Amino acid sequence: GNQQLPCDYGSTFAPTPSKRSFRLLYALAAKRGWEAHGCDVKTAFLHGKLEEEERVRVVLPKGAFGLNGEDLSEVEWEVLRSIYGLKQSPRIWHQHIAATLKKLGFFPTKSDQCVFVSRDKNGRIQMALSLHVDDLMIVGNRADVERFKAQLKKTYDLADDGETGYHLHIRIRWASDRSYVTLSQEEFVQDLLETTGMVNAR
Repeated sequence: GNQQLPCDYGSTFAPTPSKRSFRLLYALAAKRGWEAHGCDVKTAFLHGKLEEEERVRVVLPKGAFGLNGEDLSEVEWEVLRSIYGLKQSPRIWHQHIAATLKKLGFFPTKSDQCVFVSRDKNGRIQMALSLHVDDLMIVGNRADVERFKAQLKKTYDLADDGETGYHLHIRIRWASDRSYVTLSQEEFVQDLLETTGMVNAR
């Protein structure tokens, strides 16, 4: 972003799950006969509020005018929300959604703080999800997943992809009997080669 020192430069965190965790969720879905649904939280960072000591002051560029024609570039503004461009915004957003998930019965795993699970009364995993900044991949039986998404929509504006075949540049292909799943980044690599003009490179 464009944030200047020394505003919390050492307190940053962009939440992303490991590739191993991502594969593990799909293996769990295949073993249990579950579905995997993807969704995206719109304007996620704006849900986070900056603590007083984290707030920064900004000056708008020349030519910024209010509705009544006043010159807003002469006013110093205090930022109250974790807007895009602040280095601490990903960390604050992660704290916000982690608190929301806790209220809905989801807790982070010890091995990966971006993987959350909910358990039934016997301690068995009932649903699981991975959180990649503002992208969620939820695995569970359809009824549970749909119920959970409806609860989540009470707090966030979600772009619901449903059971997706493509997530975070990964192509997802299920076997006809859903007994196993194949993950591939072939399309992403091909796009990357075309973008960089290296399709014919050896």
